[in-house]
Amino acid sequence: MTIEVFGITGTNGKTTVSYMLKSILEEAGRECGLIGTITHTIGQTKYDALNTTPSREVLDKYFNELEQQNIGTCIMEVSSHGLDQGRIDNVDIHYSGFTNLTQDHLDYHITMENYFNAKTKLFYKTQKGMCINVDDPYGKRLYDKMKEEQAAGGVLARDIKISSFSFKEEDAEYFGKIIKTLYMELYLNLLKLVNHGEKLK
Repeated sequence: MTIEVFGITGTNGKTTVSYMLKSILEEAGRECGLIGTITHTIGQTKYDALNTTPSREVLDKYFNELEQQNIGTCIMEVSSHGLDQGRIDNVDIHYSGFTNLTQDHLDYHITMENYFNAKTKLFYKTQKGMCINVDDPYGKRLYDKMKEEQAAGGVLARDIKISSFSFKEEDAEYFGKIIKTLYMELYLNLLKLVNHGEKLK
């Protein structure tokens, strides 16, 4: 069984994007595992999140449980520590998203360049598609790097602009305007990722 994995990385917003992505995919009928900062959720079981991105051994355990429960999608928050330490080396990443990069974790990485290079490792692993917030300076740099090196996943929907939205339920129709907020780029990234999930109709 192939478990489709969405990897989300960035200094801020990983948890927001991960939970929104999980909610939208489940509304579309796809049961999802979630591995992140707040909790690690596999089916009905919730594990304490000692690390945002756990060890290889713990990840192997989680993916075995996902397979046993026939859960075909997993959303992961992928930390720079996890990337630098090779914790996801055994995980196939199908889609990835980049939110932003700001000064943090420099007690570990020492320099922003080391921090950025750790984050880029996720995108070299991406097999199908990626979306990158190019409003962020490091996101723009990452986008240019992936485009120049023709990373396997390609770069998806760079120039999408959403000014309004609408959706229908059985007895009602909703519409609204998009208002610029601190996390607007996360919502746009989220919509791009979901739109390119090949099983999502």
